[in-house]
Amino acid sequence: MVLPCDLNRIAPGRNFRFVQPKQASRPARRVIAALSRAIIVAEAQIKSSMLHAARFALAQNKALACFVPAGKPASPGCEYLLQARGATPLRNPRELK
Repeated sequence: MVLPCDLNRIAPGRNFRFVQPKQASRPARRVIAALSRAIIVAEAQIKSSMLHAARFALAQNKALACFVPAGKPASPGCEYLLQARGATPLRNPRELK
């Protein structure tokens, strides 16, 4: 689904029913982590539901990787996962196995 605006301002108002509140995304991320063989984080903030999925994946001994764009710093959440949680850095899609 594509909304004609950002999630902070839903327009037209009838589209609001398609947007999940932030709390609803955590259980969905837990399910994604449980069903996946690995989690690859492309970009994440420190307080994001994607970091919850990464923590669930680590708790289940699943592989965790973070995308690090060439010539640019990783996002704050990816930086945390790389340094504090031992995520594998991915710099190129060919590195996927």
